[in-house]
Amino acid sequence: MNTESKAVNLLKRIKTTDGSWLFFPVARTAKGYIRPDLVLVNGQVERHAEGAYYLEFRHKGKRIRQNAGKDAEEAQRQKETKEAELAAVHAGVPVVQVGDRVTLTAAIAAYLEEIKLTKKAKTYAAYSTSLEYFQESCQKQYVQDIDRKDMLKFHAFLRDEKEQAPRSCWNKLRM
Repeated sequence: MNTESKAVNLLKRIKTTDGSWLFFPVARTAKGYIRPDLVLVNGQVERHAEGAYYLEFRHKGKRIRQNAGKDAEEAQRQKETKEAELAAVHAGVPVVQVGDRVTLTAAIAAYLEEIKLTKKAKTYAAYSTSLEYFQESCQKQYVQDIDRKDMLKFHAFLRDEKEQAPRSCWNKLRM
């Protein structure tokens, strides 16, 4: 079972008086609705039209801050969507698509299911190990976010962390 937290915080990155950009929680009404452009700074509500909203959550134990745009209502909608996604993952339900984006975990699960049906058990085991290592090395959540640099990091991870031989690294990369 996944022990990852389902909590998603909505923050706004604003420019402080000293010129630095910092994250602060958004202010809410008594009924829990977001108050556009209002943030809590040291317990006090302040208006800040500048900056953008961010979702903050944990993925594989690492804090992730994901840009949610400049519109407060859209940011709240993205927060609710992310909470639903994390709740589904927490319950063991693979989430294949969030909006127009496919999660890496769900894509791997679907791919391995297909491999299990079409290949021998030994091939499935090799693919499964390779993809498990890739997930361990890659912190990206969506397939669309993966690029060449992630593959290079995966190669270095196999070589340095898993101490794989060059041929083993190549075999795992090409799967």
